[in-house]
Amino acid sequence: MRYAKSESTNILALFNSGDTVTINVYRLSDNTKVVDGASCSEVAETGIFKYLFSQTISQKEEYLWVMNNGEYSKYGKIVLSGWMDDTADEIQNHRNMVEPKIDITISSRASQESVDAIPTADEIADVVWDETTSDHTTSGSFGEEVQSHATKTELDQAEANIRGVDSDSLKTLSDQIDSVKEQTDKIPTIQLDVSFIKDIEGGRWVLDGHQMVFYKEDNTTEVARFDLYNKDGALISEEDDAYERRRV
Repeated sequence: MRYAKSESTNILALFNSGDTVTINVYRLSDNTKVVDGASCSEVAETGIFKYLFSQTISQKEEYLWVMNNGEYSKYGKIVLSGWMDDTADEIQNHRNMVEPKIDITISSRASQESVDAIPTADEIADVVWDETTSDHTTSGSFGEEVQSHATKTELDQAEANIRGVDSDSLKTLSDQIDSVKEQTDKIPTIQLDVSFIKDIEGGRWVLDGHQMVFYKEDNTTEVARFDLYNKDGALISEEDDAYERRRV
């Protein structure tokens, strides 16, 4: 555990109730024994023994404590000072710097009249937004950036130039373009369908048992295969006439 350098603390350890317990404390920086065989007192009849430890130090110190009941020992470490005292010193230093400035009267800084004369946020905003745009054209300035964007009148004129006086609005034109795109998106599928028809019509047709096989125009590459059925819905035999074909 860590404690402030001016803090006293009880060291605690658990033994058997009624034991005689003593404590030794060593300063770890030089292994000096600072407490030699001091008696520890039991808290009520809990078996927990305590020893009030305190030291006068000017910097961080670490200590090893060892309690013994004549049969076995228990030990631990205590740290005095360190970051807690450093933080407290730092806070005090800041306080010493700030307090003299706080105690200076407000009147020495500004009069009430000068405070009252400070413009409100609304007044400042009005002055800024009511400025003439032509007065703010410096390259890279916010004023130049604002003026570089088209006004509504300019946008309306640009739209009219694009669509013409008597044509539909840009929104309508956009919808029409989307409708055209829906149809043109179907072209790859249509191309596949046309290609299939061309292939199936371009080569030989062969009866193979109860099936008809279609080839591309090279008469070698198979395009499709159909099962052939008689009028009763059964696959044809050699005695049957083909009545129906079904894609396999």
